[in-house]
Amino acid sequence: MRLWVKHARQVVRVVSDADPCREYLAGPAQKNCNLAILEEKDGIGLSIIIDRDGLIADIGYDDVMQHKYENQTIEEIIDATGRSVLPGLVDAHTHPVWAGDRVHEFSMKLAGATYMDIYEAGGGIHFTVNHTRNASEDELYGLLRQRLMRMLANGTVLVEGKSG
Repeated sequence: MRLWVKHARQVVRVVSDADPCREYLAGPAQKNCNLAILEEKDGIGLSIIIDRDGLIADIGYDDVMQHKYENQTIEEIIDATGRSVLPGLVDAHTHPVWAGDRVHEFSMKLAGATYMDIYEAGGGIHFTVNHTRNASEDELYGLLRQRLMRMLANGTVLVEGKSG
């Protein structure tokens, strides 16, 4: 096995409305689903086993999992004592490649400026478009990498990046 996450206080799962007791869901089975929270019981935490393909192989209480997988070779073990394990977030529509932030426009908006006021002052989408066009490929790559790493650190595991 590739990964064993041990001792979690909670595991949040995506479960089927039709079969809420099913251990985990994948693919089309996620169509009609909700979130379910498994909690540690009597001080016994929760474990998740990830197989060599990166898929969830098993979820259960530490004592049961210890017995079940004690003779398995595990590449990595993560101690999640006192923590909650959540499904990764998917950002299905983002534009992560751009240069030139428009944070200065925020104070203008707070002061009551309209979009046209901001545009006439050199702001708006054209500000970002011009900065992006003038940025080098290396600069854009660096900005993209920073944004993606920040997203990953905050739980986003899949990004569908758009251009335009």
